[in-house]
Amino acid sequence: MKRPFVFFDLDGTLYDFPGCAAVALKATLARAQEELGCPDEYLPALQAAFWQAYFHYLKRESSPGDPRAALEQVLTRTFAACRAGQARLSPHFGRELSGTWLRAFFAALAPFPGVRPLLEELRAAGVILGVVSNGTRPFQVAKLRRLGLKVYFPGRNLFFPGDGGGAKPDPAIFHRALSALHLAPAAGVFVGDSPRTDLAGGLQAGLRVVWLNRYGLPAPEEVRGKIHVVTSFPAAARAVWALLHQEEGG
Repeated sequence: MKRPFVFFDLDGTLYDFPGCAAVALKATLARAQEELGCPDEYLPALQAAFWQAYFHYLKRESSPGDPRAALEQVLTRTFAACRAGQARLSPHFGRELSGTWLRAFFAALAPFPGVRPLLEELRAAGVILGVVSNGTRPFQVAKLRRLGLKVYFPGRNLFFPGDGGGAKPDPAIFHRALSALHLAPAAGVFVGDSPRTDLAGGLQAGLRVVWLNRYGLPAPEEVRGKIHVVTSFPAAARAVWALLHQEEGG
C-alpha cells in the first residue's frame, strides 16, 4: 500500500513571508534613519531599492547561503543604489542592520490561518508530512520552531539544498526526499507558492502540485492545466484532502 504524504514549501506557503519581511524592513529602515539621518522622503525609495536588491540576489542565488551575510549584501546594495543622503553603510553597521531585520522578522512570524488545523488532521490520519525548501537548514528550522510547527516535521522529513544538492525548481531535491522516505510520488501532494521555484520541479518528480497563488499571478506556460490553483490556505487544505482521497479511490 502506498503511504500518503504531503510536502510543503515554507516561505510564503505556511506563513506570510512578504508580510513579515515588510515588518522587518520597516524596523531596519527606522534604525538606519536614526543612525544615518536619512530624511523621511528617502524612505519610499529605500523600500523600493531593498526589494530590487533582494530579488536581484535571489536570481543569482537560487539557494541563499548564510541569511545574515545575504542581508548585509542586500542592505549594502540598497543604500548604494538609493544614495540616501549620500549615506554609506559601514561593515559594522551593515551587520547591525541585518540583525535588526532578523529580530523583527522572527518576532512577526505566525502561521497562516488554517495551517495548524490541517497539519493536525493530516498527522492524525497517518499522512507523512515534510518540508522541501530552498533555505538553509538552521534558518528554516528556527522559523518552524518560532511558528510552532516543528512538532509536525521530524528532522529526517526536512529537505534543503545544503543537505545534498539540488534546489527547487530542480526536481532532484524532490527525488531525494522521495528516496529518503521511501515514498511513491503518485501518493503525495506538494504545496508551494512560488511560480518560479515550486511548480515545475514537483510536477517533474511526479507529485501532484497545489499552487497557493494568493496574488493572482499568471501560471507559467509549462505548468498550465497541470497544477491545482488556489488563492488561500483553507482552499489549499481542501485541495490537499481531495487529492489524497482521489489517490485512495484510484
